Amino acid sequence: NNNNNNNNPKRLLYRALVFNCSHERNPLPLLYDLHQSKLFDTAYFCRADFERPSAIPKKLEDDWLNELLKCSDTHMSDGEVGGREDSGGATTTVTLANMRDALASYHRDTTQQNASTNGKDCDDELAFVDKDLSASSWQQTLANVWKIFDLYHHYIGSRTSGKASSKPSIKITSGLTVKEALPSIQDEVLSSTFLSGMDESARDVSLEVCVTGSLYIVGSALEAAGWTEEEAS
Repeated sequence: NNNNNNNNPKRLLYRALVFNCSHERNPLPLLYDLHQSKLFDTAYFCRADFERPSAIPKKLEDDWLNELLKCSDTHMSDGEVGGREDSGGATTTVTLANMRDALASYHRDTTQQNASTNGKDCDDELAFVDKDLSASSWQQTLANVWKIFDLYHHYIGSRTSGKASSKPSIKITSGLTVKEALPSIQDEVLSSTFLSGMDESARDVSLEVCVTGSLYIVGSALEAAGWTEEEAS
């Protein structure tokens, strides 16, 4: 994900996602599209400073497991995944439950084989899908959904499509305010693995932060950045 800056081929680009949306909204389509863009080196699921009062209870992971999701990945119609290819073959309809079940099955297989160090690493990472997915906050729910997407596309998607996939390495953080997240993102850039081994004087990094999901989270980001209405005139 570490793309060169167009204006300076030697400049490294570090992209961060800051996301939140109302719990009344289905977050799966937008989160999936953001995940599939493969643009981000880190993802923060933050609390907005303010939110609209709602009488609708928050749905956590287990409530989202059977929500239908249309994906452009037609290999998800593979029997192992449990998806259904839509007419025309351009999209596949799946659920988080399909993805999690495929990951759990893969986890059991690799645990039994336990043939290599990579297998053991896989076991530790995939133990996530065998746990109770209940979350303490809406932001943790969003983070867990992203993690299911991430693990699925690495361990299952690459196998069923026949295309190699890099090991999931994106850092996922949840529960912070945007004001807390921004300095944390800056610290990440300075300590990022793609800077290791580079001479300090040669480090040239451009940071881009995409804030999306709701106007409330965008407003919180503007507040955290010190933006004022006068600057818009």
